Amino acid sequence: MAVKAGIRSPAKQLVGCSVGLALLMLSVDGLAILMVKSGAQPMAAARGSYCLDEYHGWVIGAFSIWRTDDGGRSWIPSLSMGKVENVLWQPTHISLASQNVGLVSASGGIVHRTSDGGRTWQSQKLIPGASDATDVLFINERTSWLTGFVSSTEAQPGTRLYRSDDSGESWRPVQIADDHTYIHSVCFKSANEGWAVGRVWIKPGGMRGIILHTKDGGKSWQETPVGDRELTFDRMFFVDSQHGWLLGSNNIYRTQDGGNSWKVVLKVTPMRISTD
Repeated sequence: MAVKAGIRSPAKQLVGCSVGLALLMLSVDGLAILMVKSGAQPMAAARGSYCLDEYHGWVIGAFSIWRTDDGGRSWIPSLSMGKVENVLWQPTHISLASQNVGLVSASGGIVHRTSDGGRTWQSQKLIPGASDATDVLFINERTSWLTGFVSSTEAQPGTRLYRSDDSGESWRPVQIADDHTYIHSVCFKSANEGWAVGRVWIKPGGMRGIILHTKDGGKSWQETPVGDRELTFDRMFFVDSQHGWLLGSNNIYRTQDGGNSWKVVLKVTPMRISTD
């Protein structure tokens, strides 16, 4: 089951993936449970998955990342929660450019990079201050994006977006929105066209979902209206250039025209978000 860098697909990250003897099923609230058919050890509830092919896959736990190289017959702990520059972190997302090169975003504004298939990792605190890195995405073997935010307790709060053109070895900041916007994740269906989704504070105690769209590789971003009562948008992904999915606080949307229009396909229980 080959996957293509840059297009978030159900098999790749969100809906689930099958790796040999193990089947990863994701629940509605974004948590995952590894259901073992036979021959593999049970694993605790996980937060996401990433499949490279029928033999190689990854599972993101609350405090660690596991990998399999044998179709799910065995799972190897690859990265465990610890401290980077005295900041305690938890993994939030994973993306791989190849079997060897991968990135993990983490709370605390941390990003981890491997160049040997997860056997060793190099870690750095990329986002300064009280912050979180919420998403990371390779769109090809060289170009990757990372998004996160700085806490409102800091002098310059709000979203942060970074781009790398050397497979995550170095990063440069990209301007995307003001201090009131918090981007949760990014999605690119080509090197030039992509989206960033999240929420924006509109008044004390109020918020609304926001979708930003770029057609020039992130040099400029324009807001795209979708829905009218979403408190936030969590994630967008495409299975090909025309067909994609969008997860909001109250609805799940689908596009069949490359993101030009979105249709509600499922209403979900409204998300309760604290504004304290």
